[in-house]
Amino acid sequence: MNNELKKMYQKIVMKNYKNPSNLGITEGLIKSEYKNPSCGDEAYVGFSIENNIITVLAQEVVGCSICKASASVLTKELVNKSVVEALSLIDTFKKLVSGENDLDLDSLGEAAFFVGVKEFPARRNCAVLSWKALELGLNNYLNDESI
Repeated sequence: MNNELKKMYQKIVMKNYKNPSNLGITEGLIKSEYKNPSCGDEAYVGFSIENNIITVLAQEVVGCSICKASASVLTKELVNKSVVEALSLIDTFKKLVSGENDLDLDSLGEAAFFVGVKEFPARRNCAVLSWKALELGLNNYLNDESI
C-alpha cells in the first residue's frame, strides 16, 4: 500500500473511531447483530426500510477502533440505498478487505479506504463485523417480506 493511501486509511479510521456516526440504536428499528467468537467483538445495527430503501441506519459496536470506524462508515455509506444495492455493496466491501481486485471502489465511498485492512489479515474480521450484521438483518428482512 502506498504512503498516501496508508495515511488516508489511518485518517478515516481515526476520524470515525473518535467521532462515530449514527451511534445508538433507537426503538422501532429492525435490529441485527453479529459477533466475532474469536475475539469477542460485537456489532449491532438498527435500520428502517421504506419503499425498499434504507432510510435509517444506526450502529453500536463493542470492539476495536477498526470495528467502530467501519461501523460508522457503513451507516453513512449505505443509508438511502435500496436493500439490493446495500447487499451488493456489502459483498464488494467484504471482497475489498479480503484483497480482491477489480472492484468498483467508487461505489463504496469512504469505505473504499478500508482497502488497507487487506494488509492485516487478523483485522479483516474487525472491518466486516458490522457489515455482516447488516447483511444478516437485510437478508432476514427480505425473507420475512417474501412470506
